[in-house]
Amino acid sequence: MKYDFNKYMDRRGTDCEKWDGLKDDFGRDDLLAMWVADMDFPAPPEVLAAIHKKVDEGALGYPMIPDSLRDAIRAWEREHYGWEFGREALSWAPGVVAGLSFAVMGLTKPGD
Repeated sequence: MKYDFNKYMDRRGTDCEKWDGLKDDFGRDDLLAMWVADMDFPAPPEVLAAIHKKVDEGALGYPMIPDSLRDAIRAWEREHYGWEFGREALSWAPGVVAGLSFAVMGLTKPGD
């Protein structure tokens, strides 16, 4: 899949916390919002199609994580970093900030 992630999408006025919440959060709205997971480009058509398919199914909830996803992540880590680990080493977080919090809790002890 080839996709142009340089295509800008102005999110102001779309009830976007990242942009529309600047005034409430910081007292001004002329700031540059630099968030990790709230992108300013349209989602790729393949992602939108998968979301539409799931919505049309009508059953929304917590899906099983397929072994193929675990294997793809393991292969990517092995190829890019030389890391080898089993499927059981992977766990899931509901977002980037939660994942960072989990890592801190797992790698530190009280008082660190």
